[in-house]
Amino acid sequence: PGFRKWPLQKLVRAHPEDSEGRLRLAVNRARLGAEKDAEELFRGLLVPTTPEWMRVLAYQELAELLVSEGRARDAVSLLEEGSSRISGNQRLHILLVHAYDLAGRSRESAAATNAATA
Repeated sequence: PGFRKWPLQKLVRAHPEDSEGRLRLAVNRARLGAEKDAEELFRGLLVPTTPEWMRVLAYQELAELLVSEGRARDAVSLLEEGSSRISGNQRLHILLVHAYDLAGRSRESAAATNAATA
């Protein structure tokens, strides 16, 4: 609706290849309560051509958005995907443990915690 008038929106429309612009727009949309738009933008960043640091942030932000919407199971699936695609990322691993807890998957949470501390 009113987002189209924003300079960042115009920038992203003019330069859709700018991953950082799309990431910043997604974060802004999420913060302003436009969850569906934010989710779509975040998901669009989860491709191998997006720089890894941006993908990590997109996974993190999208997982937090899903949790805030009561979609812990979706967050678990997303973070499992992220952890397998970007192996060894401690931030994604910690969020995955948290999502397991929220989804009532205590065994997976314990196993993931043990793996991280081993």
